[in-house]
Amino acid sequence: MSVMALPREAPYIEGVASAYSLGEWVIANCTSNKTSPQALLSWYINGAKAEQWLLDQMPSAEEEAVGDSVSVSSMGVDAWLQTRAPRTHTVDERGLHTSSLGLRFVAERRFFQGSPARVELRCEAAVGERSWERVVSARLAHANNQQLRSASHRLNSAHLLTSSCSVLSALLACSLLRLLVS
Repeated sequence: MSVMALPREAPYIEGVASAYSLGEWVIANCTSNKTSPQALLSWYINGAKAEQWLLDQMPSAEEEAVGDSVSVSSMGVDAWLQTRAPRTHTVDERGLHTSSLGLRFVAERRFFQGSPARVELRCEAAVGERSWERVVSARLAHANNQQLRSASHRLNSAHLLTSSCSVLSALLACSLLRLLVS
């Protein structure tokens, strides 16, 4: 007979900002507490399971034990990817597991859907036949036209000032040179 310890609540997600600019890193961490057996965690982006390369890569216990001898050629791609699956978990004194899984990707337009543009991140924790999930979302940050015009005006003003200073510096240098020559 085996006894299962199910989580008291859905996994929690940390690190997700309310908005991201294009090119900014989206970094999230999902944690499921106090389960037995260990919860299997999965990330979903807009309803689609996150690809392995988007998961925050931390060495597994197997990889740490084997070290540098783990290679794609010796194991095959699928087996190697499994050893690269980010696994951080601890076991408390009662044998209950706390598991974490990271997600990391660059904010690209393809991840943000709808109007206003949003990305939905879902973490699922499965123990046995049961699963729990938590969903968070973030919007795509946009600079409004007034902010863009203001930034453009500041850049143009700075350029004009720099150009004017260059002309004044050149005139002053020429005047000094004339004084020295005469």
